[in-house]
Amino acid sequence: MKIIKTDEVFGIKHSGSDGIAAAEMLKQFCQWQKRNNPDEPSPEHHDAALLLTRENLCHNPGQKRCDTLGLAELGRMCSPGSSCAIVQDNGLAAAFTIAHEIGHVLNMPHDDDAKCAGFRNRSGVHNVMSRMLDDNTFPWEWSKCSRYYVTEFLEAGYANCLLDEPSKTMERQDGRLPGEDYSENKQCELVFGQGSRICPHMVSD
Repeated sequence: MKIIKTDEVFGIKHSGSDGIAAAEMLKQFCQWQKRNNPDEPSPEHHDAALLLTRENLCHNPGQKRCDTLGLAELGRMCSPGSSCAIVQDNGLAAAFTIAHEIGHVLNMPHDDDAKCAGFRNRSGVHNVMSRMLDDNTFPWEWSKCSRYYVTEFLEAGYANCLLDEPSKTMERQDGRLPGEDYSENKQCELVFGQGSRICPHMVSD
């Protein structure tokens, strides 16, 4: 995994809109990452790319209220120009969206998609690939439908680019965990701005 900070602008805000059209941003980011991705067997080559952005993402150009959290094309892993996704950075919850969008790249449909009808249980609970995060979502595991489609995708050989041995492993040199590098209050500041602090009632004794 490689993390790159860029000032590159992907897409434009349309008149009357509060954000950028997600499809437009995804298209431009996918083109950018393809241009900047060296061929294999370069150690700098990546199989998939993800853009984490603070921009508001809109479902449609010119949309006034923009609440899209991410976007990716279905089953595009190992396709050089489209093995990519975009996710709005809204703090810790973005982790669920990242898993969700990478799931799409690995060919997982939404849990309420017609393709998943035969896998649903009576509880109606959706998992990582739920179309939205709400009280009926359990985003800590994959549904049976997700497991079926990702297994089918991998066994068909569509994601064989993932089988390459990495040239080096990523290891934290000091052995510290992310929560030790960034305190609760620092994480609040990163999401909500300088001076933000964790809510006292969220801290357990």
